[in-house]
Amino acid sequence: MKKILLFIFSLVYYQCLSQGNIITIGSNLPTQISVCGAAKVFTITIYNPSPFIVTNDTLKLTMPFGMAYQVGSVTGAGVTELNTSIPNKPVFILPPIIPLAQALSITITASANCDIIAYIAGGGVVENNIRVDYTANNSQNYDNHTTLTYAVKQPVLNITNITNQSYTANIGDIYTRCITITNSGLGELTQFTLTDVHGTGIQINSINKGVWVNSGTTETVTFNGTHFGSVGNNNGVFEQGESIVICETVKVNNCFLVASDLIAAWGCNNQVCQSSTLGANVLFPNLIPNI
Repeated sequence: MKKILLFIFSLVYYQCLSQGNIITIGSNLPTQISVCGAAKVFTITIYNPSPFIVTNDTLKLTMPFGMAYQVGSVTGAGVTELNTSIPNKPVFILPPIIPLAQALSITITASANCDIIAYIAGGGVVENNIRVDYTANNSQNYDNHTTLTYAVKQPVLNITNITNQSYTANIGDIYTRCITITNSGLGELTQFTLTDVHGTGIQINSINKGVWVNSGTTETVTFNGTHFGSVGNNNGVFEQGESIVICETVKVNNCFLVASDLIAAWGCNNQVCQSSTLGANVLFPNLIPNI
């Protein structure tokens, strides 16, 4: 009996809420968006060519997993947020849409985070679905619109060279080690980090670029737009094909625990999207045991 009642309720609901084809929905997309890059503007237009007033209307936007609506960014006369608890699926309340009036123009901003990389790699299609539920002509209706696909570009950091990567030294020596980092991906970066995790047999005396923080045997150097001003085309972002060279001064304190793991990484929202790691070491070929 419960199953029969549930079936009847579902049938009545879907009969009441059907595709109305009363309104038209359009969209404009940003030319590109980069993972962990600046939020970009998406535009939605809704037009009512029918003779009916559209009321009780809500807009449900579904973006790919890894896209995130920027809370508070919606614009449009009478448009307000209803539910933003799921970052890629915000819901908005719309004002009544008058027949043959000027189209309602809505803009939102959204950004891409690390999760969209796996979404794309798994074959996910990068497009938005827009659904508007509404009442018109004394019936509940909805209309859908699927946007064109849009490009989400991904930066790719690579450590392409380390000078003095295997340095021959004696205890007490001080030498310079320079690391070249290149963005080989299509997306631009506004920030990344270089981390040097090393043994106690060496110490880092100085690093010539970035914001350097030392914690025991870990050196973390952060780079942002202020450090990219003299890189590539000098536009303050780290773009495809651009490289930056960071030099650190290394002092040899012991003949053991002298290895370094150098890690270039980028991400956002406390996630690492991608990293590149290379090792460096100190050699002691002239060391003779004191027997």
